[in-house]
Amino acid sequence: METDRNARNTALTILCRIFEDKVPSHIALSTVNSSTSDDRAFIKRLVTGTVERVITIDKIIERYSSVKPEKQKPVIRNVLRMGIFQILFMNVPDSAACNEAVKLVKKRGMGGLSGFVNGILRKICSQKDILIKETDIQSSDTQLPDIQSLDIPALSFKYSLPEWIVRLFIDRFGFTKAITAFGYFLKESSLQIRCNISRTDPDVLEGMLTGCGVSVKRINDKCMVISDIDRLETLEPFKKGLFMIQDLSSVLAGENPSAELLREYIKDRSSDLKVLDLCAAPGGKTLNMADRLKVEGFKAHFTACDISQSKLEKIRENIERCRFDDIECRLSDATVFNEDFSDEFDIVIADVPCSGLGVIGRKPDIKLNASPEGIEELNILQKDILKNAVRYVKAGGFIVFSTCTVVGSENEDNVRFIEDAGFERINAVQICPGEYECDGFFYSLLRKR
Repeated sequence: METDRNARNTALTILCRIFEDKVPSHIALSTVNSSTSDDRAFIKRLVTGTVERVITIDKIIERYSSVKPEKQKPVIRNVLRMGIFQILFMNVPDSAACNEAVKLVKKRGMGGLSGFVNGILRKICSQKDILIKETDIQSSDTQLPDIQSLDIPALSFKYSLPEWIVRLFIDRFGFTKAITAFGYFLKESSLQIRCNISRTDPDVLEGMLTGCGVSVKRINDKCMVISDIDRLETLEPFKKGLFMIQDLSSVLAGENPSAELLREYIKDRSSDLKVLDLCAAPGGKTLNMADRLKVEGFKAHFTACDISQSKLEKIRENIERCRFDDIECRLSDATVFNEDFSDEFDIVIADVPCSGLGVIGRKPDIKLNASPEGIEELNILQKDILKNAVRYVKAGGFIVFSTCTVVGSENEDNVRFIEDAGFERINAVQICPGEYECDGFFYSLLRKR
């Protein structure tokens, strides 16, 4: 029990960092250094689940508390959130969830509020069956004739999403696909990897991983879902750089331009391909394309850029671990025109900063911090980057534009912006979250006239 208590205390500290200090959840969780894998798994599940369900949880607190969540002390608010998540969504005895919450409050020097916390959690325990039914994402939602008749607040409560995001997804994908995406966001995120096919055969990699006790599920010819891992960095295939952590949707974007298009493009050119990745960290798209082009027989030099030394360091770490050469890392602000890059590149990868609404399942705090106003600001930033990107492409060359969002102003509108700069659209693909069991993503290949 003492171990569980310490794990809950650690989880509380992390939740306060996420909710009160606005530290991204994946960064806050990266600081966990508990002694056992069971502790780490418990903390991750408790923290991630509480963040995922916090909109639902806060509405439940409002029902049973005389003090609104935003008026409560941060520690009390987050102890309640943790307790409710354990009661409704984890296989934790109600008594343990309540008792440990009370002990946490006392440990944090707020014993006078322990009765308040205990009373709310006990009320919720008494209404548990009703609340579980209300929040059960497995129960079927039937198709309704038009958005005007949808109960948006009820969907917001059930799937723990802001109402504006619920409306946006239904407008974008229709009711059925939107509900699939909402459910996908609340599933445990899978760890997807891409085999470095220039370094090893995917079948060989799968055998090595299973030999390390890792469960492997193949997605396509070079992508896999892996599970049953305690510490990724201890795996030999990872240390040898035989794979990259990369979602299938991102890998699909990197299949552009195809080998056929590139062979047609270079038939009258004698020099090697030059590829620029404008916003490259942590390097997945650069390494994906470098890996693929090498196997397909192309010679290419890559320039991977980002805005800070810390981001460049992440790119370098992955380049060195995966043992790729002919990749240069450069500190560069993509919004500032670089004369050295003008008309220099055959391929420009423009994976621009975006609202991230396609990866809410992997980074659940996105839905708490995103806003329509923030998206409008991002639209300006994206076009500042793209107006430079189009000038870096040689005549006849390519832009691979991508985002991990589903918003039209960030996706199709930006494709039209690139077209207006003298490019021809070859393809444009929007992946809905949960489609192909991967994240939401948008990519488009365009060629300079």
